[in-house]
Amino acid sequence: MKVPLENIHSDLDSIVEGLSDKARQIVFGVLAFVWIFLAAGDSASPVRLASSRHPLLAIAALCIMSLFCDLLQSIFSYFSSLNVLRAAERKDAQEAEYDETDWRRRLQFLFFYAKLVLGAVGALWLIILLWLAFS
Repeated sequence: MKVPLENIHSDLDSIVEGLSDKARQIVFGVLAFVWIFLAAGDSASPVRLASSRHPLLAIAALCIMSLFCDLLQSIFSYFSSLNVLRAAERKDAQEAEYDETDWRRRLQFLFFYAKLVLGAVGALWLIILLWLAFS
């Protein structure tokens, strides 16, 4: 089955947007969960997730770094698109193509992947702590 490249680009944009939305939802959920255990203190928490607060703080830090990578991805995406738009306008072109070797484009993808990895590591670490606490 042959598919026009425009459809593939559209599909990829939808997939990236969906992944980003899901990553943000997971990160905010993990942060909320961690905050409950951090804010409750040792005396109020019926379940002790770790011997100290350090693992919870590390998980929160991973999630915050994930959100920061999300912001940086958006910033570099903006500048990458602006660069392509300005180049096309200088040439009076109606179409343009992204330069995949451009440093802004590369950083955009680097921060996209970093956002996903940091959020996943934070979520998995929390799942492991929960599993250990309830086993």
